[in-house]
Amino acid sequence: MLMEEVFRLFIRSREMGTKSSGARKKARPRTIECYKWDLNHFFSFMAERSLTRWHDMKRADVVDFLAWLGNKGWADSSKSKVLRSLRALFRWVERDEDCQDEQLKTFHRLLPAIEQNRLPTVLPSPKEIKKVLGSFNVRTRAGLRDYVALSLMLDTGLRSGELRFLKLHHLHLEEGWILAPREGKTGERMVPISHAAKRILRGWLRHREKFASDDWVFVNHHGRQMGRFTLDHSFRKTWGKLNIPRLNPHMARHIFCTYYLKNGGDIAKLKTITGHSSYQILDHYVHLAEVGSQEMREEQERVSPLKSVNRE
Repeated sequence: MLMEEVFRLFIRSREMGTKSSGARKKARPRTIECYKWDLNHFFSFMAERSLTRWHDMKRADVVDFLAWLGNKGWADSSKSKVLRSLRALFRWVERDEDCQDEQLKTFHRLLPAIEQNRLPTVLPSPKEIKKVLGSFNVRTRAGLRDYVALSLMLDTGLRSGELRFLKLHHLHLEEGWILAPREGKTGERMVPISHAAKRILRGWLRHREKFASDDWVFVNHHGRQMGRFTLDHSFRKTWGKLNIPRLNPHMARHIFCTYYLKNGGDIAKLKTITGHSSYQILDHYVHLAEVGSQEMREEQERVSPLKSVNRE
């Protein structure tokens, strides 16, 4: 079976949600896009070795790809993401009836253990967040867009992917809420928005009308849908220049959840806003809001028994 056919059949199985091949449900368009992006690295690597048929691929080829991936200067999260998609592909090859008939080999046992995404233990302070917001050049299209995007994520907890698929009809600013798009990880849901965020967003909407060619809320300099890694690249440059703790787009969601609880928000309402399926992850934010707060650290410094011992 040709490599390109394996790739095509795998993507189709995820689009259809074929349970017999390991899919639990139909994958959302964004998930499909991620599979294509991640696996393109693997299939391009094999194509450079002139491997056009799956049967021609050997264990050594897969091992060499893993070494190549490990030597890329990417963040660990990006490498893990590629490995997860590759594991899904190999598992599908093992279970799919057509692949079994063709007696295709699977290599999932060669893949290293994939670390689970770790939730942050330290968040940027309000002063550092303000510093980041003030660093965007709002006189440029990209600077204004990224400033508004970060402001909206800090205010609502929306993911960068949800912002990317946000369209004008999702905005209900007069009523005070936004409809998170279905392409997001947790699906469609109503998310409240503050007056300050509405004012900032309206300013961007007036500006984007001059050059936008589609109804995406956040567009690129061509007026079309913003790229998948646009905000990642922008935020990485920003926190790198300012020498502050890492601030990627998803960190803004962590900040929203933590400060929502720290400022007295209700955890059940937070669960509804963010679309989390359980309280397990939110428990981490409760802990971070309490133990990780500046007030808690100052109190520890004041009452620590070690302080009294050192005085004697």
